[in-house]
Amino acid sequence: MGILSCGTIRANRPRGCPLLSEKDLKSKGRDAYDFRTDAKKGIIAVAWYDNRRVTATSTYLGIKPKSTVKRWDGRQRKVINVEIPNILKNYNMNMGGIDLNNMLAALYRIEHK
Repeated sequence: MGILSCGTIRANRPRGCPLLSEKDLKSKGRDAYDFRTDAKKGIIAVAWYDNRRVTATSTYLGIKPKSTVKRWDGRQRKVINVEIPNILKNYNMNMGGIDLNNMLAALYRIEHK
């Protein structure tokens, strides 16, 4: 069956998966993305450009349905709507629990012997 996972990875990690570079995504615009799938392994990798390139992989989500999120545009000095792939929307929605767990774990002092 396998493990269902979704998360961000560093840009140089998807070996053998030629996603567009940050420079190419930036030239296409703020909500540009590129993706590759491997049907044998059941995994998808997505590179999305917001302010910077974000690379994510998932074994159970795809890029559709795309959603819109509000982002501040410094040039126009207003909030704009940006399209976001489903993988990143789901990741952003659920990452708060991990961050909270890390914060709470950091509060406790661990004694080393």
